[in-house]
Amino acid sequence: MRDRRHTGERGFSLLELLIASTLGLVVIMIATELLLGARQAERLERAHTRLLDSARFASALIGRSLRESGYPGCHPAFRRNLTVDEVEPARPAVDISGGLSSAEAGDQLVIRRMRSLGRARVLSTSAGGERLTLDRAHGVPRGQPVMVAGASSTDCVLFRQVATAADTLDRGPGTDSLNRRPSDGYRRIGGEVELLMPERTVFYVDQALGRPGVRSLYRRQGSRGGRREELVVGIEQLKLHFGLDEAGDGTVDRYVPAAERPADVDVVAVQVDLLVASHRTPGVLDAPMRLEAGEAAGDRRLYEPVTLTIALRNRRP
Repeated sequence: MRDRRHTGERGFSLLELLIASTLGLVVIMIATELLLGARQAERLERAHTRLLDSARFASALIGRSLRESGYPGCHPAFRRNLTVDEVEPARPAVDISGGLSSAEAGDQLVIRRMRSLGRARVLSTSAGGERLTLDRAHGVPRGQPVMVAGASSTDCVLFRQVATAADTLDRGPGTDSLNRRPSDGYRRIGGEVELLMPERTVFYVDQALGRPGVRSLYRRQGSRGGRREELVVGIEQLKLHFGLDEAGDGTVDRYVPAAERPADVDVVAVQVDLLVASHRTPGVLDAPMRLEAGEAAGDRRLYEPVTLTIALRNRRP
């Protein structure tokens, strides 16, 4: 039998085992830390991408409405306003008194314009010129301001609907004297026309549906019955500044908070400040981040301030 003491075979010493185990633990710890860091970076990137998508969507919705604000429906120089109260449905183009109670979420942006109901063809006009019979139902309720604009002419008239027929518009005084009778008579309107009605849109921020501690951007539109529409989740605040044209040259001289707008100064631009937050990953940060105002956020979500400035193209009558 061979003596194993002379074969040169030997195992690891206790010190070697301890060193190997320590190195293995260090490698595992480093790999784990790198993996956790990569996963956290991925979460941050995903949260930031979603946040930017929300910011872009909210900015596009508000920006498009602001660009359409104050749209009069036809050139003011050609329009005849027959309403007794001389209503101006598209004025003021922007305002902040939406009549809604938002939950500590900033301002309410009110936008007015004339909205197209599509085109129709005038089939006949009454003997006095008040009633216009169309080739389709118009959908304009009695008492509602409506504008009829010639599709290929400068004919344009604003009045309150006094008829109840579904296919007839009546610009006469009616039983309630809603419109005045023009001294030079009614202008004859024929052929294809465009029908327009006033549209009032309100943007505001309030508590998100089914998400405690999260706010959303909402909208109410007259054409949709004024019902509340949740547009973008994660919009935490909406603040407005109005650009004032104090010199009367059509350019912005200064911006003021919307609530401080002087009544006798023309608003030519609107600055919208949004605060957007990551709502799907509430604990994405290790600690609350600092907001623009310097205070710490109330949670560990990712926040991004967004500023949108829009010049009002249809601000003047």
